[in-house]
Amino acid sequence: MDFINKNQFVTEYIGELITNEVAEERGKIYDNVGQTYLFDLDYNDGECLYTIDAKRYGNISHFINHSVRENN
Repeated sequence: MDFINKNQFVTEYIGELITNEVAEERGKIYDNVGQTYLFDLDYNDGECLYTIDAKRYGNISHFINHSVRENN
């Protein structure tokens, strides 16, 4: 395992770009099976218009930050 420095670029979260409405529907399905690959693009001050779904077209990034403890 390699140490990751604070603010170090690790990888890009990639996947299918979908609307918030589609994400809400897929989220219900994913919650039922205990898996989620959705990342909201809420970078603006308004509502979240788009979400990245990494289930089918994702990369290693959808496994990041799934720790039960805080990562120090």
